[in-house]
Amino acid sequence: MVGTGIFTTTGFLAGDLGSPPLVLWIWVVGAACAFFGAVCYSELGVNLPSSGGEYVYLTRAFGPTWGFMTGWASFFAGFSAPIAAAALAFSGCTAARCLAGTGGTAKTFRRKKRILGRQR
Repeated sequence: MVGTGIFTTTGFLAGDLGSPPLVLWIWVVGAACAFFGAVCYSELGVNLPSSGGEYVYLTRAFGPTWGFMTGWASFFAGFSAPIAAAALAFSGCTAARCLAGTGGTAKTFRRKKRILGRQR
């Protein structure tokens, strides 16, 4: 799965590192970490075949308090934050495409939209 980070942070990463092969190696290392994390979760799923994911794993390992806490942390940081980041990235890319060739300001875009709306 490719997240919004590939669209929003690659330019900053390339600018800071200055080497395209180094940027690609960082993505390869990240992919390897994600793969090994997925393998670990699959092993947990095979060995603890219950519904609930992280909640079940942490409850059995450390007790119900940690399972409860990870549920709320996942709700706020694990699910809501990536959705908000994806919405910001989408709106930024959409605004950049809509404002392309208009001088780049929202005021120009609204004026252009208003003029085009009158022609119909």
